[in-house]
Amino acid sequence: MIIKTLTIFFLLFTSSFGRFVAQPSLKEEKFATLKIPSISLEEELYSKEDSRNDLDQNIIFLPTSSAPYEEQGNVILAGHSGYFGVAPFKRLYQVKKGDMIFLTYEGNEYRYQVTARYTVLKTGKVSLQRDPLKKTITLITCYDNKRQLVLIGEQKK
Repeated sequence: MIIKTLTIFFLLFTSSFGRFVAQPSLKEEKFATLKIPSISLEEELYSKEDSRNDLDQNIIFLPTSSAPYEEQGNVILAGHSGYFGVAPFKRLYQVKKGDMIFLTYEGNEYRYQVTARYTVLKTGKVSLQRDPLKKTITLITCYDNKRQLVLIGEQKK
């Protein structure tokens, strides 16, 4: 298996870097749904252009996120885990390798199986360790005051 490390700039979880807020959009409707049965999570998601794609309100698509149907794409989602008022990823630490993640996106359901989980120091960027030949989903949240949790799932047919 080929594993490629990709570093993305991630300025969402440390107040010294500010926070990402999408620009308001004329299209204010649900764009996708994220489900993780193992932790009873079901959350609505909004497009990158929607004003509700805001970390203080919801799980968000990062600006570098791909669509799930893109070849060799990587859907990248981030959410708070408990240090702020809205904490949709508060139980993400309980997700294990092998667990399933479901993403309904533009009316189509995509299934992912968690293949990797690791923590990284909060530095303002995150290195993603994924197979660049596969369609993946990446979930990112705070793990503790100094680290972030990264989950990688590979798309299944």
